[in-house]
Amino acid sequence: MNLKAAAFEFEASRAAADQMGRQAQGMFVPTEVLKRDLNVGTATAGGNTVATDLLSNSFIDSLENAMVVAGLGATMLRDLNGNVAIPRQTSGATAYWVAESAAVTESQAAFDQVSMTPKTVGAFSDISRKLLLQSSIDIEGFVRNDLAMRLAMAIDLSAIAGTGSSNQPTGILATTGIGAKTFAAIGNPTFGEMVDVESQVSIDNALFGSLGYVSTAAMAGAMKQKAKDAGSGQFVMANGQVNGYNMSVTNQMTANTVVFGNWADLIIGMWGGLDINVDTSTGSASGTVRVVCMQDVDIAVRHAQSFAKGSGGS
Repeated sequence: MNLKAAAFEFEASRAAADQMGRQAQGMFVPTEVLKRDLNVGTATAGGNTVATDLLSNSFIDSLENAMVVAGLGATMLRDLNGNVAIPRQTSGATAYWVAESAAVTESQAAFDQVSMTPKTVGAFSDISRKLLLQSSIDIEGFVRNDLAMRLAMAIDLSAIAGTGSSNQPTGILATTGIGAKTFAAIGNPTFGEMVDVESQVSIDNALFGSLGYVSTAAMAGAMKQKAKDAGSGQFVMANGQVNGYNMSVTNQMTANTVVFGNWADLIIGMWGGLDINVDTSTGSASGTVRVVCMQDVDIAVRHAQSFAKGSGGS
């Protein structure tokens, strides 16, 4: 890494470290920027970036799952410090009808907390010495950007389907108390069944905010072709919407599953920025450079009743 050319980045990293009260393993990159080895010996592992009239300006990106939760309106909490506990009202006071001159019974609102603790997601790539020498694209910058995207995709996936185990955050589908609708046919719901998913949220008084659907490409394709009813000529999904609500499509979603809800009630907490470490020591004997990216994050649902899933069938 050219230290002189990266002076601004190092200054930004030091400012971020001062704000968070801890040092990066490498350097911090703001969260807004959000193991595979690269080697020239194998074409798919790096050799195809070595120049023979290489058109690096026409670099072809790989095809990836779409990231959707931020665009749906998830609440982002950035630059957190320590464990986080967000107060949540679970019920309100009770109103009573009383006789003349009778005393009103005391009642109080009840509260609990939504807790968040940092969980670390990371990735790294090794870049061979010859690849650094021969590549006509900025391979180190490309690797950093690629790793940042991988972490962003992992966070997006965890927000939907994180298991809450094996060091993962707990995503929407694993959150206890979300609504559920079982479809008659796997991956091919009727219009009425989709409305039933919405109704799970409405019944719990949560039908407001950043409302929308998320499903897979396969399910969206099925709904575009499934008749809404017997005679209107309309389909379950049309113009990117189901029953007036936008449908976001991503293969991050669990197969044959659709989620509807108020996405503002999905909270993504970020502890600091992206921590990037360019390691020239581990592979120094062979001249290999290792780029390591890590991010501390947690995910919580403000109200489980704000979400419902539709799945299953036969």
